[in-house]
Amino acid sequence: MSESAVQDAAAETVKSAKEGPGLLGDLELNIDVCLGEQQQTLQELVGLSIGDSVPAGEVGDDAAMLRVLGRPYALGELVVVDGRFAFKVSRLIGPSEGGL
Repeated sequence: MSESAVQDAAAETVKSAKEGPGLLGDLELNIDVCLGEQQQTLQELVGLSIGDSVPAGEVGDDAAMLRVLGRPYALGELVVVDGRFAFKVSRLIGPSEGGL
């Protein structure tokens, strides 16, 4: 199955789950929290050393994005809850914006 087909199936699964509980409600999906995106040349990438810093994005509201199977789902910020990092949702990204 192609990655595009998997993403489309995930979008339909999320849509179904939002409409109400069902058989797929217990399906586990991989999610990622991204701080930002950065383009670098291959030379810059292979030149990274331990201790180097890579810019991750702008500071401020919606500085992080939650992705489900590589597709945007929500914008928010990183917070600390009980000594652990967490993602605080500030806005959901709809299908018209390229989200699930």
